[in-house]
Amino acid sequence: TLPMGVVNPDSIPLTTSINATVNAAVPAATYTLTIRALTGGSITTGSSGNYAAGTVIAITAKPASRYSFNKWSSTGGGTFANANKATTTYTMPANPATITASFAYQGSSGGGGGSSGTPAGTLVTYTGKTFTQNGVTLTFPTGAVENDIRVQVKEANLSAGMTLPDGSKLLSRIMDIIKDKSGDFLKPVTITLSFNKDGFNPDEYDIAIYYYEDAGKWIALENIKLNLEAGTISGDTTHFTKFTVIATPKAKVEKPLVPEPVVNVPGDISGHWAKDSIMKLMEAGIVSGYPDGTFQPNIAVTRAEFIVMLVKALNLETRVGKTFADTASHWAKDSISMAVAHGLVSGYDAEHFGSDNLITREQAAVIVSLAAKLKAVTGELNFTDSQAISLWAKPGVA
Repeated sequence: TLPMGVVNPDSIPLTTSINATVNAAVPAATYTLTIRALTGGSITTGSSGNYAAGTVIAITAKPASRYSFNKWSSTGGGTFANANKATTTYTMPANPATITASFAYQGSSGGGGGSSGTPAGTLVTYTGKTFTQNGVTLTFPTGAVENDIRVQVKEANLSAGMTLPDGSKLLSRIMDIIKDKSGDFLKPVTITLSFNKDGFNPDEYDIAIYYYEDAGKWIALENIKLNLEAGTISGDTTHFTKFTVIATPKAKVEKPLVPEPVVNVPGDISGHWAKDSIMKLMEAGIVSGYPDGTFQPNIAVTRAEFIVMLVKALNLETRVGKTFADTASHWAKDSISMAVAHGLVSGYDAEHFGSDNLITREQAAVIVSLAAKLKAVTGELNFTDSQAISLWAKPGVA
């Protein structure tokens, strides 16, 4: 329609434009809700999903045979109309939440002398648990199992075909750990076993918890932690089977019979990338070759050999430090004692230094950083394998 007073006698098409601003409605924020049922029932009304804060969700939990509804519980807040009723409503909070229906076991039903009671085994739920059964301690972190399970620990025998590794020793009972549901754990579970520490020499053997696999092999667990004084050892697993503690012989390392300097240049360092450094250390009397005239630049170094080189290189002031039970008659006992007195090194425990154990790169890095009195650095390491460096060694490596 033309404005008042304006005519268009020839009916010429007219074009006009209009600018307008439209404000779109901002969608309400939503949060994840997980609805779950523990052993003994199921969810029949209500579903997991994303809901806006304040949304009222109808929920119903149905108990299975021989179970009764117990209550609703929530992690993350929110409110129930009545947490003690199987059918109720839940009001969503302004954050993610999980609501859980739990049930109570009522035992066997029916006449004629039917028995009642709790299913066999220790109950483990989503929230985790630590317990000891038949001398075995199991630690389940939160989220290791999605649904409730029951766990039993029984002693087993070393049956035919369960061959131990060559030269190894069995230091504990074989324990068969079972659960009432199949499948691996969602997070590692820690197993702690006691062992016969009187039959274990840490200088001669490595020790670990092993599990028996169906293929007929014993496999060592990961994340082994040893408490030699208490006679306990722990490791992580994602499944249950038979477990035991096994000590395996350490690989023997050839070492010089007498750590004396070799005057002549060893022929086996010719062309070696470290030849110049080796020669300087030999001339300074810090390192020496082997009695057969070789230097063997590519073999591993023991903890004792490394400490002897370090003490000579630093020309440390003579001090008398601790003598360990396993260093009392060792050829390097004086150097080890002096290094301990200067605070450069310590033992595995009060009685064991592990003189003939191979020194690791992280151990060497920590000792050198202490000897050089370097300032500790706590920044991130950029090595591709930095996750493999022990927590205690990271400041020294950095």
